[in-house]
Amino acid sequence: MIDSLCDSYQEQLARLSGDQWLINLINEIGENRTWWLPDRPWTRMSGKFDPRQEAYVTLVFHTQDASQEICLIEVSKNSREGYLVEETSMFVNNVGWLCLTRFPEDRSLPLLAKVLSEGTHAKVVQYIPHHRCTIQFREIKDGGPGFAKVFDSDVGRRIHDDGVALWNLAAQGGLAFSVPRPERWDEHHLTLWQGTVEGKPIRTSQLFDSNGPDLAYKMGHAIATFHQSSMTPRIMFDQKTVLQQARRHGTALLVREPQLRGEVESLLRELQQAHDGATHKKPVPLHTDLHPEQWLKHERGLGLVDFDRIALGDPEYDVASFLTELEFKDKGRGRISKVTKAFRDGYESIALPLDPSLLHTYRAHKWLAKALRAIGKIQIDGASRAQKCLFHGLECLSEKNKNEAS
Repeated sequence: MIDSLCDSYQEQLARLSGDQWLINLINEIGENRTWWLPDRPWTRMSGKFDPRQEAYVTLVFHTQDASQEICLIEVSKNSREGYLVEETSMFVNNVGWLCLTRFPEDRSLPLLAKVLSEGTHAKVVQYIPHHRCTIQFREIKDGGPGFAKVFDSDVGRRIHDDGVALWNLAAQGGLAFSVPRPERWDEHHLTLWQGTVEGKPIRTSQLFDSNGPDLAYKMGHAIATFHQSSMTPRIMFDQKTVLQQARRHGTALLVREPQLRGEVESLLRELQQAHDGATHKKPVPLHTDLHPEQWLKHERGLGLVDFDRIALGDPEYDVASFLTELEFKDKGRGRISKVTKAFRDGYESIALPLDPSLLHTYRAHKWLAKALRAIGKIQIDGASRAQKCLFHGLECLSEKNKNEAS
């Protein structure tokens, strides 16, 4: 029998999937260290499982009430020497060594505290420990509301340059949606500063109600204006790049769950064949993370955010990203057919028709990515969830082949 890294952590994952004992621990440690007041209402912000790393689980908890506090918990099999002031560790039976770190201490983001002081009413909206942190401010010094994105590298420089080009394009009327105003790239603090986008975030569930198809049509029409724009991002997301990404995803899956080899190898083989037989049009600018909840709605129209990874590639990639997320959230309830048609109709009302074969191919890519995310969550059934995602990917390619044969 082939060993499974996920199976060897079942007991730990079962324990770490529950929040209350961890919250009790956070309160106890915080009170002893005078980090925060006791009995704060904590909730889990994020969690990641990767048995290849020394810290095989990373958890982030935050308080929901005013004066946000954040606690990072890293779980390892071996003890770790703490060297940060706001850090403490302990051993827990059947789990391992837990290291708790009080935010904003982060060995890879040492200037977080300084950035937090650059505005009022700071709220962390996303924190990927040791890599990046997104902070929302009610008011930035010498300005209005905005966001700061703190990185562990100078990647924000490219994002800022793309943001300036995007803002200029929107100002010239080239986009049917609003975008964040680029403020500046702070090289010393590795921090990208941006303005806000008017409107309320759209929830995926809104697309499944009676007004969903109309909203989806407007979204499809809006993203088509971006695809037809003159922007030329530096990053190329062509056939070669997406296949390389797929192989990386497949390798990462098999390292953790070798028993998925049959499904992974079949999917990678069919993806290669699909791209070999595809006709790729002139590449267009892509958002590359176009899920429904990146959109906002306001009285005058739509807004779109998180253009951190824009690239040049096939328009079907963005559309597949949007539609696959709908399919994932629908969970087989059959509510997406009208929404899918409306989104495509809106898109094709001003853009060239989408290639059905490429659309199915990129949907399969997205299901492969979802399989990797499923196996990286803190849950005991991650392998079975990943397998289901791989089956969905293979079904997409089967649909492609049936359409081409008919």
